[in-house]
Amino acid sequence: MFRNKTTFIFIAVFLLLCGGVWVYIQHQNAAFKSNTYSYISAVNSLKSKQISDWYMDEIADAKLLAQNPYIQTFVSQYFSEKNYVQIKKFLSLIAEEHDIASIFFIDSSFSSESERIAKLQFNYDVKYETISKQTVHVSDIYYNTDSLIVVDFVVPLFSEADERLGFLVFQHAVSQTIKKTLAQKTLTDVSRSTFTNIFFQANSSLVHYNYATHKIERYSHDSFFMSYSVLDSIKKNNLYTGQVSQKNSLFKKQDLFVVHNIKHTNLYIYTILPADEFYAQQIESQIYIIVLFIVVVLLFVFVFLLQKSNKKQSMYKKMYMLQEQYKTMLYSIGDAVIVTNELGIVQNVNGIAEELIGCTEAKAKHKYIDDLFTITQEQNNSTHSEIIQHVITTGKKHTLYHAQLRTHQQQSIPINESIAPIRDNNSVITGLVFVIHNQTKERQILQELEESNRKLESLFSNLPGMFYHGTYDENWHMEFVSSGVTELTGYTPFDFISKSVTYNSITHKDDAEYVNKVIKTAIKNKESFLLEYRIVCKNETIKWVWERGNGVFDKHGNIIAIEGYIEDISERKQTELALLESEEIYRKQFEDHTAIQFLVEPMSGDIINVNKAAVDYYGWDKAQFLKMKITEVDTLSYDKIVEKVVEAQDKNLTFFDFQHRKADGTIRDVEVYSSPIEIKGTVYTHSIVHDVTDKKEALKQTILQSKAIEQSPVSTIITNNNGDIEYVNAKFCEISGYTIDEVLGTKPSFFKVETQSEAFYKNIWETVTSGNDWEGEFQTIKKTGELYWEKGLITPIINAEGEITHFVAINEDVTEKKLLLEDLVSAKEKAEESDRLKSVFLANISHEIRTPMNGIVGFAEFLKDPYLSFELRKKYADIVISSSKQLLVVVNDILDISRIESNTLYIHSETVNIHELIQETTDFFAPQIQEKNLQLRISHGLKNTEASIISDKTRIKQIVLNLMSNAIKFTDSGSIEVGYVLENKHIVFFVKDTGIGIPQKYQSAIFERFQQITDAQTKQYGGTGLGLAISYKIASLLGGTMWVESTEGEGSTFYFTIPYTFTETKTATKDTQIATQDEHTVLVAEDDDINFLYIQTLLAFAHIHVIRAHTGKEAVELFLKNPTIQLIFMDIKMPVMDGFEASKEILRHNKNVSIVILSAFDLNAERAIAEDIGCYDYIAKPIKKDKIIEILSTFSLL
Repeated sequence: MFRNKTTFIFIAVFLLLCGGVWVYIQHQNAAFKSNTYSYISAVNSLKSKQISDWYMDEIADAKLLAQNPYIQTFVSQYFSEKNYVQIKKFLSLIAEEHDIASIFFIDSSFSSESERIAKLQFNYDVKYETISKQTVHVSDIYYNTDSLIVVDFVVPLFSEADERLGFLVFQHAVSQTIKKTLAQKTLTDVSRSTFTNIFFQANSSLVHYNYATHKIERYSHDSFFMSYSVLDSIKKNNLYTGQVSQKNSLFKKQDLFVVHNIKHTNLYIYTILPADEFYAQQIESQIYIIVLFIVVVLLFVFVFLLQKSNKKQSMYKKMYMLQEQYKTMLYSIGDAVIVTNELGIVQNVNGIAEELIGCTEAKAKHKYIDDLFTITQEQNNSTHSEIIQHVITTGKKHTLYHAQLRTHQQQSIPINESIAPIRDNNSVITGLVFVIHNQTKERQILQELEESNRKLESLFSNLPGMFYHGTYDENWHMEFVSSGVTELTGYTPFDFISKSVTYNSITHKDDAEYVNKVIKTAIKNKESFLLEYRIVCKNETIKWVWERGNGVFDKHGNIIAIEGYIEDISERKQTELALLESEEIYRKQFEDHTAIQFLVEPMSGDIINVNKAAVDYYGWDKAQFLKMKITEVDTLSYDKIVEKVVEAQDKNLTFFDFQHRKADGTIRDVEVYSSPIEIKGTVYTHSIVHDVTDKKEALKQTILQSKAIEQSPVSTIITNNNGDIEYVNAKFCEISGYTIDEVLGTKPSFFKVETQSEAFYKNIWETVTSGNDWEGEFQTIKKTGELYWEKGLITPIINAEGEITHFVAINEDVTEKKLLLEDLVSAKEKAEESDRLKSVFLANISHEIRTPMNGIVGFAEFLKDPYLSFELRKKYADIVISSSKQLLVVVNDILDISRIESNTLYIHSETVNIHELIQETTDFFAPQIQEKNLQLRISHGLKNTEASIISDKTRIKQIVLNLMSNAIKFTDSGSIEVGYVLENKHIVFFVKDTGIGIPQKYQSAIFERFQQITDAQTKQYGGTGLGLAISYKIASLLGGTMWVESTEGEGSTFYFTIPYTFTETKTATKDTQIATQDEHTVLVAEDDDINFLYIQTLLAFAHIHVIRAHTGKEAVELFLKNPTIQLIFMDIKMPVMDGFEASKEILRHNKNVSIVILSAFDLNAERAIAEDIGCYDYIAKPIKKDKIIEILSTFSLL
């Protein structure tokens, strides 16, 4: 261990600083290398992405050009003529336009470009026959026949008939593409010698392209810096960083490099940073750090030496100051202080000690302390020497209380003495300090206080109550209590002073809150308090006490105690309570009595008092009553009331009939009982009021009820307690056909019918004879024998003794109501079922719409990604198109069912070939049938020449498509057969499957709206439940019908018929105009921006000049300004003027222009209007690309 801690700390900090600098240098080296790698890697990755994006763009362009109908048509035409010169010129123009070094065509027999073919085949190492329609083959980088370094993109070229004509080869010069990317200098801040190149693996060698020399060089793995393991790591992680570990023809040892795999290619890109420049910067940075470290160490040593010097001087100064402070403190202490060494030899004595022991410090020094004075304890026999030895032995402070000090002058002084050890820095006892406090004056004061307390105690003990002085806290602890407390509470003063009992604990729990509140308020206001409350004595008796007290405050106004006097007042309180109880009994009898009571001054009529019943009854509150006169309540005049009051005063009890007025103005009949009453020498009139309005009204009601029963619109029967009929009203006779005389004395069982069981009648009798009402419906019989329904209520009449005296039956004829209710219940059940089906339908519709919408919206969002590959972009676009078609089917079903419901679904008659219709339908479902491995059979009932009829092809096809869709959906294995036969001048179409079949109970319901076999089927197979309902309605509109034959688990056969109206097949043609102008102009009238953009995009590839009109009126104006327009796409719903009106106006000026109507609805009515106007065609949205191409081809606009 170091003797000097500061030296140890210095050495430790120095070593720590050295280690920290070393770690910092190593960390900086690693961080510098890591940052360099990261920077090189970022730029290398950027160039890799630029080259990859260029490859993908060229692949996409190659596909797009190869699929361009114009190029396909041109090459196909001249290829058939073997005119390769024209093809070469044509492709040269395209190459020049797209900045491609060269484009040439190779036919499938490889009959041209023989040299290039050989070179291509050598470089590609692939057979052209294996290149699919959607594939673009990319060559390695190589020298072509012109000694140019190039890369080729080869794509197959197909004719419009989908026959492969050959291959298009797009040859790009590397010097114009990849070289420019590699030559970009972005690392000048790291090293000016940094360079980037690419290479690729060819069999067992590596081919390297050096952009600086613009040469291709071939190396073996041994002579190149890239090993097989490095290539494997790049393929796995797309990145490799490291240092060249050997010399080769390209790099020096320890150069830094980063390698990336260029996505979508077989190329690798690398960037090299020379080691000389990299390590030069590291060494320069480290030199600065080492110099800075040496300066810091020298500065640290200087500070250390300076600190040690200052510390030594400070220590000497501090010791001197402490010594002076010690002397000052010793001689200024108010008690006697004597300091000795560890043997008890006196060292120092202050002035107070000199006076106490009668000896100066000079005389006392070097003497043993017990030689100066003698100290004895008043309550202990231990000697002073023993106590001193105990402190030295234990090392603990010791205090003597109640001791006597005797000097050499034989003077005895009462003292307190404290003896404490003095220790050095090593905790060794080196001396003792004696602090002696003279208690002479304190003992005199204590004696005077004890005498004063004795006198006060004598005074307090002669008073009947108790005096107290205590703390002001939640328990009210007593510091002093007089002896009178024992007589008052049963507890001794010691019980309270020792805190075994608190005064707060004996305060009655019901009064404790009140007592605390009064005292707290008085203390807060610095006032005395006076209160009466109860306490619980030791023997558990309860006493009433009177207390007067006040708080004791210090000079700052803070409460420090509470004191006062408490006296027993139980006897007086009991007398007061007895009197109050007597008055309370009378008051409660008056106030709480349920009868209305008044106390009135008889002469003035003033209301002296009213009870709660009067307040509740009349509506005035008590304060209002006491300001009123009785004349304001009674309806009699003042004179009449005075006369009656005087009469009541002369007699002991008087009974009156009055009418009283209530606060709301209503008048009530009352009976009033009045008598005089004397209160404190004054005579008042005491009145009790009873409301008899209801009693009088009941009498009237009895008379009215008698008439009401007689004239009641329902039959009423009254029997005695044995069931004998005693009364029937006129309505009973009217309904039953019996007279009163015919039924009196008979029993109701006279009207029993066989449709009601004996148990039913027994239940009625047991219910009413037990004192309960019976209510229900029953069937009974008229005098004519006719059965009818009644709803009855039978009630027993019970007298005051609780005995049943009569039964009353009130019956109502409910025959018509019952029949109506049955009809309503049936209708309600049908409505509920309809609502349930609609709910299921809406849930299905929501699912069927949201599912494709999710695909449309979701993958449309993906298509916005500019870095999406061509394959994914095409895949996502196909999903959007497929989901759109699926959504269109749902929307068309909803529109069809709405048209059917509103009777706006029209049939469009045209020539239909049944064979072609069935073939188109089966071709449509061929992929699904093949996917599920089902067998398809087609059955024709007529020759092709006889299979043309007049009907609506679209609607027939819609039915067949729906039936085949269901057949495929519900058939997992087996076969599907579709066909027709001719029966009774009707074509009977059928679609037969071997699927799950339909239970018999559902076969009629499936043609209703929203119906499917079960909800579970909906979840398993999907669908809206509208298909069969729509097909059924369409079949009816076509003049036929539809039905099904099915066996559950074996399959189903659906049939529908249409009338057979034979017609000869004619080829429908449309007049066309062939444009001769060099540039073609098409007018598009569309107010929706998105729809216009879609049409404009479809027309863009044909290089057609498009003019847009936002309204029908604008379309007319633009046509008149551009008379060369020969084709117009016209939307129907537009502002200002709709499409039909605009078409009429345009055709009025030029009947030769062709107008194609665009509609959001596929309505036969709209199609008919378009034909009547003279429009060329009618297209329903969404518009299909093939349809636009067909129209443009017709007008030779492609």
